[in-house]
Amino acid sequence: MFNIGLVELFIIMVIATIFVGPERIPEVARQLGKFSRKVKGFMRELTESDPLKDDDVAGK
Repeated sequence: MFNIGLVELFIIMVIATIFVGPERIPEVARQLGKFSRKVKGFMRELTESDPLKDDDVAGK
């Protein structure tokens, strides 16, 4: 999805450890996971309820 390699992932983790602190990394990761699930669910709802994809609306 983001095409992140091992080196980039390591750099992100080092920066996160500096800014957040090593003791709060698991808490922040959980919050990011919950947020990601909510966004995916919201996007799924939008694509499933898209009125332009309905056949009856398109005149078929």
